[in-house]
Amino acid sequence: MIFNKTTMKWLVLVSINAVFSFFLALDVVQSTQGLIGILLAIFTFIFLYIQFESFLERKTDEKWRKALIGAVVVSALLQFFVVIHLITGAIAVDFINRIFSIPMRHSLEDLNTFFVYSITITDGILLSILVGGITLIIRLLMALWENYRTSV
Repeated sequence: MIFNKTTMKWLVLVSINAVFSFFLALDVVQSTQGLIGILLAIFTFIFLYIQFESFLERKTDEKWRKALIGAVVVSALLQFFVVIHLITGAIAVDFINRIFSIPMRHSLEDLNTFFVYSITITDGILLSILVGGITLIIRLLMALWENYRTSV
């Protein structure tokens, strides 16, 4: 079944994490092509997180999977710190602009699906790196808590 519990969980978690960036991008990218690029990138991340959780279930213990989910929830709360998303978005636009040498005469509204997808994927990768850092911190705190509980 395509919409199992894991798929629905990541559909919700990634969508919640994308809310702020999505509406910020909609204000800038106002074409149908741009919207398609954004949505394709969001669905790409849903797929990748489903695959990553599946990998964690097969290869490691439950603690890393729980740390990942916790990190994604914390990341969703970080949307209230708007500057994080503004910085990652600006870095993504600049990076894609430099990679593909987009002439400055083009505004973001004029970019096609591929470029908007590329920008959104780059932004998502930067935010996923943040999630990775938060995952490591949560996992470390979980290990410290376990050590504390067993030593007392």
